[in-house]
Amino acid sequence: MPDQLEESKKTFGVKEQPRLAKLLTQLSHRRFEDAESLIRFHESLLFMLAYPQSKKLLNQTKELLASFPKRIEYLKKIEADLAPFEDPEISGIAGTSLTVMLGYKFALWLSEHHTNEAEIDWDGYEEEERIGATLPRVLPLLEEEALVESHIPFLDYIHAAKPKNAKDLAWLMRDFSRIDLSEKQKTELYESLKLFIRFAPDFDSSRTGLKRDVREIFYHKGPLIQRHDISLERELDAPALKIEKLSAKEGSEILNIIRTASVLRFRELHGFIWGDEKSFLKVDLGRGVTVFLNEVLPENRLPLRAYHSGFIFKNGVPLGYVEGLSLFEKMEVGFNLYYTFRDGETAWLYAQILRIFKQHLGVNIFSVDPYQIGHENEEGIESGAFWFYRKLGFHPTLDEVAEIVEREEKKIAKSKKYRSPANVLRKIAKSHLLYAYMENSSNTSDSNRNLKSTGITQPEIQKQWKDFHLRNILLAIQRRMSQRFNGNAAKMRKVTTQKVARLLGVDLKEQKQTEHEAFGNFALVLSLIPNFSKWTKEEKELTVEIIRAKGSGSERHYLQLIQKHKKLRQALIKMGSR
Repeated sequence: MPDQLEESKKTFGVKEQPRLAKLLTQLSHRRFEDAESLIRFHESLLFMLAYPQSKKLLNQTKELLASFPKRIEYLKKIEADLAPFEDPEISGIAGTSLTVMLGYKFALWLSEHHTNEAEIDWDGYEEEERIGATLPRVLPLLEEEALVESHIPFLDYIHAAKPKNAKDLAWLMRDFSRIDLSEKQKTELYESLKLFIRFAPDFDSSRTGLKRDVREIFYHKGPLIQRHDISLERELDAPALKIEKLSAKEGSEILNIIRTASVLRFRELHGFIWGDEKSFLKVDLGRGVTVFLNEVLPENRLPLRAYHSGFIFKNGVPLGYVEGLSLFEKMEVGFNLYYTFRDGETAWLYAQILRIFKQHLGVNIFSVDPYQIGHENEEGIESGAFWFYRKLGFHPTLDEVAEIVEREEKKIAKSKKYRSPANVLRKIAKSHLLYAYMENSSNTSDSNRNLKSTGITQPEIQKQWKDFHLRNILLAIQRRMSQRFNGNAAKMRKVTTQKVARLLGVDLKEQKQTEHEAFGNFALVLSLIPNFSKWTKEEKELTVEIIRAKGSGSERHYLQLIQKHKKLRQALIKMGSR
């Protein structure tokens, strides 16, 4: 029956609904005897929760999902193997638990928002020396043993010191957060402990029950939108979407749901760890889909690229996330739809994500990292991820890979049954992929107007980015440190910052800490540009404005400003293409 449900969940239409309702009724009486079949049942139901066909079927789905804690208890009673429930793709089912190692910020958040559901898993802990060296910061006089003794009974000390009934994790993270160190130092200190956390979510915090409230449910009356129905050019040409700014309170509520969904799947995305609650935007795409975009706090930003993350909900159900790294008009997009929902409208969702980024940030060159399509990622090879992007119009940046793709496409044209073998897909996955949006004159963004004023055509823009790698700029900075500063990073940063400040007429004493950090980062890059000192007054003033936005403004504003700086764009692309 789970096989039947897996097929039926993808069959849409009014005539199919009675058969599906009958199948759900039959399955409601079935007692599952093993984890694998119960997992398949759960994932089909979760898909149907996100893609419901009718109110009746939705209610049946909810009732069946609510039964999972009891179904898990039954498996425990018969001593079935529960190990499959910890697989990262399906972990977090109601009634189960998972063990995860988290960074400091996420562990602190988990201890505060899921206090009774999360605890340190001390079983098999082997970092006694590390924790023995750290605990004196939170336990009085422990140096008496920690400095001279081995095999310290640290658990005895923790349990003696913490309040009665307090969780080890909650107590430790509370006192850890009070240590007089910077956030960066606390992060490094905590993560050196290598603590495993056991998370046993209640129903509403589990994958089974985690859901945001929505006013209206979108019911699928007909077939889902398929990849062959999607044209990226058409979607990117579509009218502007309504983008709503959320309050800090609303942003905090959404971020908590996102973080819970992330922990359940062993994910720690930079944008969700350091998300700025005040930056959240909401975009309703229709078809029950809502996307929330956010930026990170200024102190956690990348030195050069603008960073944006997004999370996708379908009828309130968490579907997946996206990460965008932008420099000028180019964005590297990392898109991850959770395994359960990959039979859904994936291509349409992806196109809408690019549409949002193009509208909101003015980017029009989209890049896919090799990892996304299978480089050192067997899941990408098995799923044939390359062809998903290729059929949407993406092109390899490496000529040798483009030749392989051309040969494969000829084989596919000759035989519809042909599938590229894994060894060929691994060769293809060595290259970045690029998609260049061809702007219609009636729908031109600010960034494209800036580029059009230079006389650069779209094919030329794509060609310019074809050989660009940010790593080339970073390596040039390291070589400069070696050659001119004898490998001394602190000296290089100080000297370079002061020199560039004089050239730009900037008073470093007037800067905020985050602005000073951003200025120091940019100074290292600007110092590599030949004839930078001869830039015009307007070019230098715009540079100062760009750096200030990176250090204390919004990432969107930073990106809008940097897209206007033709000289800086030309210089960085040239440096990055060596």
